[in-house]
Amino acid sequence: MESNTLKKIIPIEQLWINLDNFENRLYEISSSKDSYLNDISQYLIKAGGKRFRPICTLLAGELGNGNNEKIIDAAVAVELIHLGSLYHDDVIDEAETRRSVQSANVKWNATLSILAGDYLLARSSELAAETLGLESVKLLASTYAELVEGQTKEVQYQYDTDHNTDDYMKVIEGKTASLIRTSAKLGAMAAECDEKTTQAISKWAWHSGFIFQITDDILDLSSDTETLGKEGIVARLGGDEFAIVSPVFKDKSEAAGFARRLLTRINDRFEFGDRLSGEIHAGAWFDIGTPERLERLREMLGAER
Repeated sequence: MESNTLKKIIPIEQLWINLDNFENRLYEISSSKDSYLNDISQYLIKAGGKRFRPICTLLAGELGNGNNEKIIDAAVAVELIHLGSLYHDDVIDEAETRRSVQSANVKWNATLSILAGDYLLARSSELAAETLGLESVKLLASTYAELVEGQTKEVQYQYDTDHNTDDYMKVIEGKTASLIRTSAKLGAMAAECDEKTTQAISKWAWHSGFIFQITDDILDLSSDTETLGKEGIVARLGGDEFAIVSPVFKDKSEAAGFARRLLTRINDRFEFGDRLSGEIHAGAWFDIGTPERLERLREMLGAER
């Protein structure tokens, strides 16, 4: 979403002034005396990003005492946690792109990407300890533990065909909603909001985190790399649309066998027409689309016509 559109949605001038100052502070806190590490640790900062989490922090800060320096530091601490996790995620996923640039693990290597992520996490803790207080340090630490638990569940369920919607919600609660909730809570704490206000804005951000991740997952399934600024699931699975129906399988031959059986069931259930649409759940939702697309799938799988 363009910044001008966001400014219309959130017409709070001080928030956008704080966001500009946030960028300067982010570079200041993430810097290293080691120029080599500095290049790596600030690489994704320079690549841009939505800054959704710090915006939540700054928005929550508007509900309190107007201590803008402290509120900005809260936003920086949150964003450093997020950035550190991105470096680690790209190593785990073996991703090649992030924010429309090469991922750090490709540009340098996995080891340096992990170290850069660790450095940003350490700088977040240091900043929180210096300017935000012990409760904020504890909140950031516990939130990062939730994030790791969510990521672990995601890996755990990767080849599990029995996991359900509740399991999916637990994953995104940990890996996404927890940090977005903390983004708002930390801003409210920095602005010395009362308990009722802090809980209310935290709950709003928690729900927004679910919406944010579900939307991101839909885009991951339906958009290309250029649109996303990173590899979508089709690209990660080799560029074949049929792979989307079978992310639960460990090799392509097993996936192809499943897809052949699936296509037979689709042919039995639907009649060909201008539009053939089947939503099949096998670890992800898949829109068959048109008869032509189905025929392409049959060709890729070597199915009998």
